[in-house]
Amino acid sequence: MKHLSWIPDLKSVGAIVHFAVYQGAYLCCNGFLGPCNLTNPFCSSGSCLGDSSLKATPTTLQVFSDFPDTVCQPYSVISQTPTTAMIQMCNGVPYRQCRASGLEPGRGDVL
Repeated sequence: MKHLSWIPDLKSVGAIVHFAVYQGAYLCCNGFLGPCNLTNPFCSSGSCLGDSSLKATPTTLQVFSDFPDTVCQPYSVISQTPTTAMIQMCNGVPYRQCRASGLEPGRGDVL
């Protein structure tokens, strides 16, 4: 979903327990959430959102701000791809979130 440039209003979704948008989604830097800033290496091939009607609504912005550790984190050279070591750390349990010292939030998620 690298080219995800916008999402519909989240108002009708109801209570959201977990929400994540990882590096590379264009909506993190194309102006969907605020000012357009394409300086993130993941966004270098993107473009600013041209249609202002597609910008995030206040409800959607609130959802993004409710989950700051798992939404549109700044660029990091650490890969978010699960590795064999990360999977073994979680005993092979899919969708389990594991924490190891030195890992940033979201770095130990195993899919």
